[in-house]
Amino acid sequence: MILGASVLQTPGIKKAKEMDLEIFSVDMDPSAEGFEFADHQLVISTIDIPNILQAAKECKIDGIMTLATDMPMRAVATVAEEMGLVGISVNSALKATNKAMMRVCLKENGVPVPDFYKVS
Repeated sequence: MILGASVLQTPGIKKAKEMDLEIFSVDMDPSAEGFEFADHQLVISTIDIPNILQAAKECKIDGIMTLATDMPMRAVATVAEEMGLVGISVNSALKATNKAMMRVCLKENGVPVPDFYKVS
């Protein structure tokens, strides 16, 4: 399963097809260009974690990924965790996509970061 089917994800979809993989492509845009190259097109937002998880289970996927976009990382991590697939942890996905959490983690681990403030 590849989350995203825009021009940015199309090279990944094509490469997966070259590898003779069956591709379930997910994008909220029914006319996303990557859909043309995927075996299955699922019109779901790439950040709709409950519906992506349900689709992944129904499709009995063996792997999940995204590329060239960060917010779907949360869905990738959740699906991988729930289905016992190789992937990053949900905690890592949160730290990669929530910039305040990312900076706090970096600072706590001795990585220099510029001054920052969390606002809401």
